[in-house]
Amino acid sequence: MEEFSSLRDKIQNNTASDAEVEKFMLHVRQMLEEERGRSGEPLVGAELDDVMAGIWQKTAEGAAQNRRQPIFTRVRFVRLMAAATLVALLGASLYVFWPDGVPSLTDAGAINRTVYEGRNYIRLPDGSTIELNEGSTLFYDSDFGKTNRVVTLDGQGYFDVAHDPDKPFLVKSPDVVVTVLGTAFDVRAYAGEDVTVTVSRGKVKVGNETEVFGELLPDQQLTYHRKSARTETRALAAGKALDWKADFLILDDVTVGEALDKIADRFHVRVAFDDEAIRGCKVRIAFVHRESLDDMLGVLEAITRARFQVHDNVISVAGGEPCV
Repeated sequence: MEEFSSLRDKIQNNTASDAEVEKFMLHVRQMLEEERGRSGEPLVGAELDDVMAGIWQKTAEGAAQNRRQPIFTRVRFVRLMAAATLVALLGASLYVFWPDGVPSLTDAGAINRTVYEGRNYIRLPDGSTIELNEGSTLFYDSDFGKTNRVVTLDGQGYFDVAHDPDKPFLVKSPDVVVTVLGTAFDVRAYAGEDVTVTVSRGKVKVGNETEVFGELLPDQQLTYHRKSARTETRALAAGKALDWKADFLILDDVTVGEALDKIADRFHVRVAFDDEAIRGCKVRIAFVHRESLDDMLGVLEAITRARFQVHDNVISVAGGEPCV
């Protein structure tokens, strides 16, 4: 573990040699293999998130320190993690964990609590997804998806909720509770500010622990004024409340071809496959800091082992490990 810590420090400081990076990756791969050995099955979804969170805590000494690191360091670490998670292939899918505001596991009595902080893309155990804005904190307890679907938010998040008529999805924040079955909506609930809920799809109920303030349909926004405890509802195109998501590029369970098309569209370039080995492979990647084209291609390169080159506004793709 002493060697592991030394290598971790060098990677954080961007002073590690290629040989030291490779040695560090062997440690990370071993950790993932040990977790697979204990479970007897490939790690997926929230299970993989939890394992990767533990590794991140060991390598970056907690999410708080990670948030103080420059973006270059985070991007470099993501590439390492992308390579490490090749041992956790999901059939034809490659899963990439994006560690910014990574989940940390804490104990509250006998309850395990998963906490996310900062800009993040979260896939919950029930299949719901959350895009979390800067300066935000979200947590849920270990019984999420089993006996309830309750998350607590301080900050702003965009929720796309999987439908489950037997378990309403609740977003709790100070003074306001949003209740849904399956829909997409934005909640802004930073401490000290008024709370706004904006719906882009479906219908949500907004209230608190004792009363219902109202029900919202698409392109409606409810504001709860904390000082006066007054609410108001107005028509508002949902897109206007979602400008903060412009930096996000979510590539969740898409093929490499589809991912490259989205990347190419963002940077106004074209894609050319020299061979088709990896076009249909599935990936899960979340970019949340408007990373550069080189950074995005670097992550794809790490997980597919393909070669990506950009010349005359064309991304050329060669080689790569075919999907299983």
